[in-house]
Amino acid sequence: MKKILALLLAAILTFSLVACNNTPPENTTASSESSSSSEQTPPANTPDPTKIFDENKIVFSFAAISDIHLGNNTSDIEENKFKNALQQIKEFAAKNDTDGIDAIFAVGDLFEGSGYGGNDALMLEYKKIYETVFDPTVTPMIHTPGNHDLKWDNTAKAVAAKQNDMLGANYFLKDIDQNILAAEGNRHCVINGYHILTLLPVTSTNVSYTQGTKTWLDQTLAQITAEDPNSYVIVLTHPMIYDTVYGSTLGREPGTTLTDMWATSDLTDIISKYNQVITFGGHLHFPINDPRTIMQTSFTSLGCGSVNYMAIEDGKYENMASATTMKDKNEFSQGLICQIDENGNMRITRMDFYNKTTIDTPWEISHPTADGSHLTAYGKDRGSAEKNQAPVISEQIEAVITTSGTRKSVAIKFGAAQDDTFAHHYTMEFKRAEKTLKTFNILSDFYRVKSPADMSDTLTCNIGPLSAGDYEVVLTAYDSWGAASESISHKFTVS
Repeated sequence: MKKILALLLAAILTFSLVACNNTPPENTTASSESSSSSEQTPPANTPDPTKIFDENKIVFSFAAISDIHLGNNTSDIEENKFKNALQQIKEFAAKNDTDGIDAIFAVGDLFEGSGYGGNDALMLEYKKIYETVFDPTVTPMIHTPGNHDLKWDNTAKAVAAKQNDMLGANYFLKDIDQNILAAEGNRHCVINGYHILTLLPVTSTNVSYTQGTKTWLDQTLAQITAEDPNSYVIVLTHPMIYDTVYGSTLGREPGTTLTDMWATSDLTDIISKYNQVITFGGHLHFPINDPRTIMQTSFTSLGCGSVNYMAIEDGKYENMASATTMKDKNEFSQGLICQIDENGNMRITRMDFYNKTTIDTPWEISHPTADGSHLTAYGKDRGSAEKNQAPVISEQIEAVITTSGTRKSVAIKFGAAQDDTFAHHYTMEFKRAEKTLKTFNILSDFYRVKSPADMSDTLTCNIGPLSAGDYEVVLTAYDSWGAASESISHKFTVS
């Protein structure tokens, strides 16, 4: 090796001497200097290396999970899902981070119970399962209560304090503000130099926080961001911030009477002042397969999905277990693993714990900047006509007629639409003599698969028994952003 280095040095020295002895003519000096200067300046479209996530220089790895709901069943389904999620988090982080996972963030609804008495055993069960996989003194678990963990009224702080006592001091080694923990049930933790704030709501019908919590949040964010303007500040609260990620407008759709039951508007004005904030919310159990799970407005927001079971918007979809849950809701368990590199860039990997895989391509966000340019990658404008393509409907459609005795039943089988992300759902108008008899809403299987490429090629909608006559269906596809395809019509006859 030393001989090779010596030869290289000799070659470099020889090249330098030759260069010095070959001075260009005087009339070419200016153009030569200009050329040299332009070569040293990178092209305008060259990526800034400080904004590209470097998986070889990870400084902080954490998981953000929510809605574990221990005790939701008489069996041990939830316990197994929770332990399975923790084990997969541990294994995944160790693949490209020598230190492995640095922290677990549990964003509410640790267990199913409500009130005071029944929660004690569930809190202890949560602690027991966590410690079968992690040592809390080595891998901190930072939690914030959800509505199932405590009564959402003025006693919320007292219930949270009791739960904290049950966990013990080893679960609060990273807290640097004992005053706010005692006064409001909020937390301020620091792990690997990153600040984590948790917020405890006190009401649920219109999710709200005490004035003391809001004042503390504003003052604390101001101090943190002034001292370190180039790092994300992590905010954990069980309800999502209203009108950010997928699901955060539930109950506010036109024609509904619910208010801020599933998300909160109480923190928006404060958080919007600090573009370094990245919030993690739960409560809704919505599938994180959807691109709207990450949203950048004046700050960054993420939904955590659910470790326990899945839910979705009330889209009046066919073949559902309830208005907002699928029949296969228990076949899912999801969460996030986030990794930050030495430049402050973050990679977010969506985990499918049930199927032991990851979901689609990881999201990457660059380190915070004063001008907010780091907030442009995942904005709401992704759904605009300029940036989003409407689905393209398939021409493949047929009526499948089956006979049982004198009854004839009809099902419409159609091909999946093509889209730059995926077709989220379909509407099918069922007509006779140009009059709409019923509109069917059909949810696609986007939430079931690792990648849109794995979605079903065909879908079926059962219309049911029909009398003899001529009928028509008109099918339209919609993507996650609400963009509609052109419609396709299909006529058929029941003899």
